[in-house]
Amino acid sequence: MATIGAEAVYDVFVTFAGEPYLTSEIDRVIYLLYDATGALVTEGEAVAVEDGLYQVVLTAEATGALTQGAYKLEVAVIPFVVAVPTFESIEFIVTP
Repeated sequence: MATIGAEAVYDVFVTFAGEPYLTSEIDRVIYLLYDATGALVTEGEAVAVEDGLYQVVLTAEATGALTQGAYKLEVAVIPFVVAVPTFESIEFIVTP
C-alpha cells in the first residue's frame, strides 16, 4: 500500500538457491510502475542496500502525482552473469 504524497519504499530480495545475489554481479535492478489501465506511470532504478537487497523508493513527489486506486510495480533484475533478466511484480493500492 502507498499513500498519496508520502514516500513509499519496497524491498526487493535478489537471491539464487536461497542465498543473496552479490551486488557486484548485478548490472541493474529497474522498476516500472503501471496504473490500473496498464499505462506506465513512472520508471527508475532500485537502490542497492546490501548483497541480495535492493529498494524501490517512490518519492513523496512521485506518489503525489498518483490517484487513488490499484497499481502494479514490476521489477527487472539484470545480472552480469545471466543473459536473461528476471521479472517479478506486485500489485498494491494507493490511498489518500
